[in-house]
Amino acid sequence: MLALVNRGDGTPAVDLVEVPEPTPADHEVVVGVQAVAINRGELRLLSMRDAGWRPGQDVAGVIVKGA
Repeated sequence: MLALVNRGDGTPAVDLVEVPEPTPADHEVVVGVQAVAINRGELRLLSMRDAGWRPGQDVAGVIVKGA
């Protein structure tokens, strides 16, 4: 699966990288994201977060696992 992941070098930049497929817990679902919006707050956090942090709290898609 592909994800936007913070580089973690202090620059507000992300890379599109291959990451492991998530496994939902009993009370969770996995959403197949079809659209994402990086908001202003997340852009500011990019320079503060560690490498591997994934921005993108505003998403739209369909449930592919769980529920």
